[in-house]
Amino acid sequence: MGYRPDPAPGLASRVMHFEYGDAVGRTLMFRLVGSERLREATVGTGWTVAETVQPDEAVSPYRAVLEKSG
Repeated sequence: MGYRPDPAPGLASRVMHFEYGDAVGRTLMFRLVGSERLREATVGTGWTVAETVQPDEAVSPYRAVLEKSG
């Protein structure tokens, strides 16, 4: 698994795949979004970020609770 920094604030990505012997799975690409960036992304979607929780900054990513607005 690899971390790929992004020049845009609040963004990054991870790229990974699984290997077992000679078999290699497809490459998975994940877009990582900071909590403020997530709030911006929900504008106009009908969803809002109700809460973010960061259990342990050094170990775990934050978790977001989204609510349907309206």
